[in-house]
Parts: sequence; C-alpha cells; structure tokens
Amino acid sequence: MANREQLIILRQGSDIWNKWREQNPHIEINLSYINLTGANLIGANFIEANLRGTNLSYTNLTKADLTKANLSYTDLIGTNLIEANLTETDLSTAQQPVSQKLSSKHTSHINKPFLSYE
Repeated sequence: MANREQLIILRQGSDIWNKWREQNPHIEINLSYINLTGANLIGANFIEANLRGTNLSYTNLTKADLTKANLSYTDLIGTNLIEANLTETDLSTAQQPVSQKLSSKHTSHINKPFLSYE
C-alpha cells in the first residue's frame, strides 16, 4: 500500500516532489496500487520507487527518472515516457508499456490530475 505522506507531497507537483527527494534520499518510496491517471509528472524523480500496480494511464512522465523503479503490474496505456530514464526499470507484466505523446484526443476527458488511493 502506498505511503500517504508521499502521495500528498507528489500531489504538489514534480518540483516539490524532487526537492523532497533530494532532502530525503534514504527514504524508500512506496506509491504502489494508487491511481495517477492523467497526472503531469514531467521530470519526476522515481529512482528505485515502488510503483507496483499503480495506474499510470495517460500520465505524463516525460524526462522522469525511473531508474531501478518497480513498474510491475502498472497500467501504462497512453503514458508519455518520452526521454524517461528506464534503466533497470522492472516493467514485467505492465500493460501496454508504450511511449506516445499525449494529445487532446486522449486527455479530453481528464479535467485535472487524479491522484488517489484506488
């Protein structure tokens, strides 16, 4: 189960999240089994993060660092992974790990990022 405090910090955006990660480099990141559909997480630091089972569909992870992250069992349908660092990322059993640009066709139903526990 995801860490509620970490989710609250992530909801504040990539810049705040990345600053928090810099200040807390030894804290294990657990954002597993949550819904991040349509979130804008450009450049987010998810190094060694546990994102297992998280819904990342239509999430913008452009230039995000997912080095050694656990993305097993995630939903990546429509996720933007352009220029994301996927070095040693666990994508086993992830659904549709496809990089594609977000377009109005895919995001017209999303008013704002939906970040919540499933």
